[in-house]
Amino acid sequence: MNIKLPILTKKIFDLGSYSKPVLSYLLDNKIDVCYKNYLRSLEYIWKREYEKALKEVNSGLKKCKENKSLYYLLLSNKFIILFYLKDIEKFKILYNKIRKEYKKIPPSVRKITNLLLINYSLMNEDSNLSKSGFWGKDKEISPSTKLFLLIGKARREIKEGRIEKGIFYYQKGLQIAAKIPHPSGIITCYNDISWYLMNEKPFKSLYYAEKGIYYLAYYFEDPKIYFYILDTIFNIERKLNFYRIFETGEIINIYKDDDFVKNKYSNLLNEIRKFEINFDKNLYKNSSNLRNYLKKQIKNIKKLQN
Repeated sequence: MNIKLPILTKKIFDLGSYSKPVLSYLLDNKIDVCYKNYLRSLEYIWKREYEKALKEVNSGLKKCKENKSLYYLLLSNKFIILFYLKDIEKFKILYNKIRKEYKKIPPSVRKITNLLLINYSLMNEDSNLSKSGFWGKDKEISPSTKLFLLIGKARREIKEGRIEKGIFYYQKGLQIAAKIPHPSGIITCYNDISWYLMNEKPFKSLYYAEKGIYYLAYYFEDPKIYFYILDTIFNIERKLNFYRIFETGEIINIYKDDDFVKNKYSNLLNEIRKFEINFDKNLYKNSSNLRNYLKKQIKNIKKLQN
């Protein structure tokens, strides 16, 4: 397949991990081996297999030093991987390297590298990275880049205690994500809004979490890719003593043997054990705790119906 890299990556970065069919199609065709390293690294990142992704990136970097476009896209993927591996020192070093070499990045891929650096540098609150607007040197900002800039602003506002302002930026980001559409951006915005409303407005928080779950199911077959939204809705339902927590627990329990879920969400897996239903038991003592619980569930259902 004779195809230029900017064309090869356009749909992938327009739609994020929802573009997996495009990636699979490209991998099934004859393309340069370095491109395959790059695409496989993306595939492993989406599967949360970061060690395998890092091997593909390092392999590609050794072979493609002459291809500057591919070289900087591989470095950008490495930046993502170091973020998820929590290797903060290497993460900082690579961030500063790409910033210093900004003028060397070919314009055809600069917006893609900017998008990734903006998103993951803003997500890493403990890295103390310079947030100077090096990406602002481009005259045009793509919708995806603007989306993650808004998410970054939202997180910064919330970190400094301005919850309402943060929610405002998330909602603006949500509008852009829906228009693109950008599935991961949509789910991230719904999840984060829900999480930060949980304490003050739990029923509104539940609404946003359920919207996030809807779009997760709409765009993806495997919920594991954005498992954090299940964690969010479980915590809200527990706070509200909401009856559907048992259903949520059953869904989460399907992934109890998955290595990624076991490592990342071990506390959640421990919590859902408290909500496992014993179908062999059909009689319960008529205690005051049981009566109070049932009364609370009836009130919760009425609130949601109004």
